[in-house]
Amino acid sequence: MTTFVLLLALLQPGPSANTQDEATRLFTLGQQLYAEADYEGAVAAFEGALATGWTSAAVHYNLGTACLAAADLGSGPGQAVGCAVLHLERAHRLRPGDATIRHNLRLAHDRADVDLGPRTLMQPLLRAVGLTGLLGLSGAFYVATIGLLSAWFWTRRLVLRRGLIVLAPLAALLIVLSTVAWREHHAPEAVILAAETPVRAAPTPDARERATLRAGHLVRLTAQQGEWAEIRLADGTRGWLPSRTVEAI
Repeated sequence: MTTFVLLLALLQPGPSANTQDEATRLFTLGQQLYAEADYEGAVAAFEGALATGWTSAAVHYNLGTACLAAADLGSGPGQAVGCAVLHLERAHRLRPGDATIRHNLRLAHDRADVDLGPRTLMQPLLRAVGLTGLLGLSGAFYVATIGLLSAWFWTRRLVLRRGLIVLAPLAALLIVLSTVAWREHHAPEAVILAAETPVRAAPTPDARERATLRAGHLVRLTAQQGEWAEIRLADGTRGWLPSRTVEAI
């Protein structure tokens, strides 16, 4: 089994000394239980520290690492892997430059055995030009198209008409891509927590099954309806699953 290193938490002053003392006690208890290889106990202690209202990269990292260790021992491996990915992703967002967090996050994704691929369909394009660049490019093509249209309206020159035939579809395509990229960029990313859950075509338990996801799979949350959440996969597939099986990062 892989051995992991825990981090020390830096707890900021809170609303009451009692709350801070309880969070510190639970965090310290989690470290002790982890050192004793009681990973389920460590998970419960770190979850208790978070439940007091305290949060930090160290708490999420230690909780995710304890979940990963529990998964390696076969203790509820599905849910444990989902817990590991969720909290290590949260730790990574709070401390993106930490190499230790990135390392364990990679281990968690490997343990989940999920092919991440691009996080969204737009990511290859966004990596190349960025969201701001794509929006700027769309705006430039739109302005150029309007300019050519105005010039052609007043002059009726054939060369301007030919330019419009080329520019107008490109401008429309870029505007559509920018809209999709903007929506994907602002859709919250989430992690599947259940060991296995079906993705259905509608928010009902008897709807057609579109896919089956395992714990640790990353998705985008696009809507909520009662006890159901609509999600989007990296390949663009949309579907519904019970809200309890997924949690936003």
